[in-house]
Amino acid sequence: MDAPSRAHALRLVGADDPVAAQSLREGRARREAARDIERANRESAELTADDARIIFAMRVFESLEGGRAAILRPERRARLRHLAASLGIGEFDTALVMAIAQDAARRGESLESDRAKGALRLVRPARPRSDTDILLRITGALLLGAVLLIVLVRWVVK
Repeated sequence: MDAPSRAHALRLVGADDPVAAQSLREGRARREAARDIERANRESAELTADDARIIFAMRVFESLEGGRAAILRPERRARLRHLAASLGIGEFDTALVMAIAQDAARRGESLESDRAKGALRLVRPARPRSDTDILLRITGALLLGAVLLIVLVRWVVK
């Protein structure tokens, strides 16, 4: 049999159609977004006793005053924000955890309630800085300082 001629070669139908191309890109973007959401859900699904979200929520809960009024004084709030930053919890997530703890206290619930745990699972997991990350930053700063010192010395000597 003869080889197929160029006229009979396979081609993608609608490849030159801008609407079809846009639809293809949108579909790809939706699939990537769905994968990102699924990954985030898996990361936040489990709350263990050593999870920064639980630890921080308990500290907030202990800092509340006024019983069911669940008052958090500004100086305590500032200390708690500093703690959250050291645990690797972002500013927005810090505010969410504080609100969740206050809401549980105002409802007369503990942080062990299904409602509080469910809300805490929705908060993004903490991203604490590792020792390696800190050492890399210090090393980079020292190297930059050394380079600048060498440049300064050479500039002054000339």
